[in-house]
Amino acid sequence: MINPAGIVDGITGAQPPLRRGRIISIYGSNFGSGADSVRVWVGRPARILYRGPTQLNVEVPADAPPLAEVTVEVNGCRGNAHVVPTRE
Repeated sequence: MINPAGIVDGITGAQPPLRRGRIISIYGSNFGSGADSVRVWVGRPARILYRGPTQLNVEVPADAPPLAEVTVEVNGCRGNAHVVPTRE
Protein backbone atom coordinates (compact mmCIF):
# COMPACT_ATOMS: atom_id res chain seq x y z
CA MET A 1 0.00 0.00 0.00
CA ILE A 2 1.31 3.40 -1.01
CA ASN A 3 0.95 6.06 1.69
CA PRO A 4 -1.12 9.16 0.88
CA ALA A 5 1.45 11.77 -0.22
CA GLY A 6 4.00 8.91 -0.29
CA ILE A 7 5.23 9.55 -3.84
CA VAL A 8 8.00 12.17 -3.94
CA ASP A 9 11.04 13.28 -5.91
CA GLY A 10 13.90 11.02 -4.81
CA ILE A 11 16.40 13.91 -4.53
CA THR A 12 14.40 16.87 -3.25
CA GLY A 13 11.48 15.13 -1.54
CA ALA A 14 9.11 17.43 -3.47
CA GLN A 15 5.55 16.34 -4.17
CA PRO A 16 4.42 15.76 -7.79
CA PRO A 17 4.55 16.69 -10.60
CA LEU A 18 7.25 14.09 -11.18
CA ARG A 19 9.97 14.68 -13.75
CA ARG A 20 10.26 12.00 -16.42
CA GLY A 21 13.60 10.19 -16.30
CA ARG A 22 14.24 11.19 -12.67
CA ILE A 23 14.33 9.05 -9.55
CA ILE A 24 11.34 9.05 -7.23
CA SER A 25 10.77 7.51 -3.82
CA ILE A 26 7.57 5.67 -2.99
CA TYR A 27 6.74 5.19 0.69
CA GLY A 28 4.21 2.74 2.07
CA SER A 29 3.96 -0.72 3.57
CA ASN A 30 4.12 -4.36 2.54
CA PHE A 31 6.46 -3.84 -0.41
CA GLY A 32 7.74 -7.39 0.09
CA SER A 33 10.97 -9.03 1.18
CA GLY A 34 14.04 -9.95 -0.84
CA ALA A 35 12.42 -13.20 -2.00
CA ASP A 36 9.28 -11.50 -3.32
CA SER A 37 8.64 -10.43 -6.91
CA VAL A 38 8.05 -6.66 -6.97
CA ARG A 39 7.03 -4.54 -9.96
CA VAL A 40 6.23 -0.83 -10.13
CA TRP A 41 4.26 1.15 -12.69
CA VAL A 42 4.42 4.90 -13.28
CA GLY A 43 1.99 4.82 -16.15
CA ARG A 44 4.41 2.28 -17.65
CA PRO A 45 6.69 -0.32 -16.06
CA ALA A 46 9.36 1.50 -14.04
CA ARG A 47 12.89 0.38 -13.21
CA ILE A 48 13.39 -0.33 -9.50
CA LEU A 49 16.71 0.99 -8.18
CA TYR A 50 16.17 0.23 -4.48
CA ARG A 51 13.58 -1.77 -2.63
CA GLY A 52 12.83 -2.16 1.02
CA PRO A 53 9.68 -3.22 2.90
CA THR A 54 8.49 0.42 3.25
CA GLN A 55 10.37 2.30 0.50
CA LEU A 56 11.03 1.92 -3.22
CA ASN A 57 13.25 4.12 -5.38
CA VAL A 58 12.36 3.94 -9.06
CA GLU A 59 13.14 5.76 -12.28
CA VAL A 60 10.16 7.51 -13.87
CA PRO A 61 9.93 6.24 -17.46
CA ALA A 62 10.94 8.85 -20.05
CA ASP A 63 7.65 8.14 -21.88
CA ALA A 64 5.39 8.30 -18.81
CA PRO A 65 2.02 9.89 -19.63
CA PRO A 66 1.17 13.41 -18.34
CA LEU A 67 -1.13 11.81 -15.74
CA ALA A 68 0.46 8.55 -14.61
CA GLU A 69 -1.05 5.89 -12.38
CA VAL A 70 1.54 4.80 -9.81
CA THR A 71 1.06 1.34 -8.40
CA VAL A 72 3.15 -1.41 -6.77
CA GLU A 73 2.68 -5.13 -7.37
CA VAL A 74 4.04 -7.73 -4.95
CA ASN A 75 3.90 -11.38 -6.04
CA GLY A 76 1.25 -10.60 -8.65
CA CYS A 77 -0.98 -8.60 -6.26
CA ARG A 78 -1.37 -4.90 -6.98
CA GLY A 79 -1.94 -2.49 -4.13
CA ASN A 80 -3.64 0.88 -4.21
CA ALA A 81 -2.92 3.34 -7.01
CA HIS A 82 -2.36 7.09 -7.11
CA VAL A 83 -2.62 9.22 -10.24
CA VAL A 84 0.14 11.84 -10.34
CA PRO A 85 1.14 14.45 -12.91
CA THR A 86 4.45 14.11 -14.72
CA ARG A 87 6.49 16.62 -16.71
CA GLU A 88 9.62 16.91 -18.85
